[in-house]
Amino acid sequence: MLEQQDLQQIREIVKGEVNSSLEDFAVIVAEGFKSVDKRFDDVDKRFDDVDKRFDEIKRDIASLRLDVSNIDKRLTRLEDKVDRIVKAQTEDITAVDKEIKEIKNRMGEFNKRLMFLEQKKVSLSL
Repeated sequence: MLEQQDLQQIREIVKGEVNSSLEDFAVIVAEGFKSVDKRFDDVDKRFDDVDKRFDEIKRDIASLRLDVSNIDKRLTRLEDKVDRIVKAQTEDITAVDKEIKEIKNRMGEFNKRLMFLEQKKVSLSL
């Protein structure tokens, strides 16, 4: 049977071996974390680059929205001007058409008077 001293020596040997193995494992784990951390640095840098590009895109979109809004306002003003011009031209055409009808009516009346006067002249000369 093993004596107390033998058990104590076995414990110390096992404890020394386990501690040595744990220290070796801790070094390996630490090196692994350093390697992973370096990889995350690259990933973080890429995320920063993507965030910057995304911010640029958002600014570009905001600028485009403003441009579209300004163009829309200008288009609305141009449409209003065209509508006013078309309305004015339509009113002018209607007024001219009315004047032409009035002139035709007057011409018809003048022609009737002229024919009447010519008939009177013919009847007076007979």
